[in-house]
Amino acid sequence: MYEIITDIEITGSPAQVWQALTDFQSYPRWNPSIRSIRGNAANGHNLKVFFQLHGSIGLKFWVVVISFVLEEELRWMGRLMFPALFSGEHYFLI
Repeated sequence: MYEIITDIEITGSPAQVWQALTDFQSYPRWNPSIRSIRGNAANGHNLKVFFQLHGSIGLKFWVVVISFVLEEELRWMGRLMFPALFSGEHYFLI
């Protein structure tokens, strides 16, 4: 299993950071790889995510929200084709 972890220190309150993370329409302004998210961010709900690295075609896929804790954590699990072939967990911790 491969794991990629990045972190950043943000000057702002947890409430301000949470607002930015859950404002899916603003992602293209600050997130270089997640170009759009559609859906309801709540535990067990599905989101449609468009992931695109600079210069690539990009991928659209459905993810399920597995943790939504106000001002603490947003986490989802996505699978591409067969779960055994590729699955990924993406999360933001405040």
